[in-house]
Amino acid sequence: KSFGLNVVERRECTDCGYSMPDQVHLAFFHYVPPARLLEVQQEAGERGERPTPEELLLRAYNVDTRPCPKCSDGSDVKFRCTSTLSQTPSVFSLVLVWTNAEAAAEDIEALFKQLPLTLDLSLVYSGLDGPQLYRMRCMVCFYGQHYVTIAFNPKIKQWVQYDDTSVKPVGDWTAVSAKCRAGRFQPHVIFFEKCA
Repeated sequence: KSFGLNVVERRECTDCGYSMPDQVHLAFFHYVPPARLLEVQQEAGERGERPTPEELLLRAYNVDTRPCPKCSDGSDVKFRCTSTLSQTPSVFSLVLVWTNAEAAAEDIEALFKQLPLTLDLSLVYSGLDGPQLYRMRCMVCFYGQHYVTIAFNPKIKQWVQYDDTSVKPVGDWTAVSAKCRAGRFQPHVIFFEKCA
């Protein structure tokens, strides 16, 4: 499969240990709010930890709040979530769910410090044998009610911006980060290609 993730999700109450029935589904994206990534990064920093991008994604995604049928009175409690994959897709898609349409330049800069150019899915999902390496190839960004795509062109070994009417070389990853911060481009969908 090119994009699909066959996911088995398990949720376990952190208060009483109750396990919700496993949810099996086909996902085309891994959703995560940038604010949650930053929150996880700050929590780790307070403990003196320096988590990898994979650990940030895992920690940002592995906590859920909802009422527990066994121990709560209808109020939300924390559930630990585990996601297992049976196989990996050719392309892994990460969707960043922003809380507003105009992020501050500082928030975009903080996000870029957390984005990996390579990603090992075996450190984000359970059930995979050995490293499953992916490299970032493209991202769709939003700014001012408009979308642009920034993609890596291996022939010229540069990142290139594709707009409605133009194609412009951006440069290396540092230049991409600077351009997105200055223009307040919010990455919304990031595509990672499986390494051969």
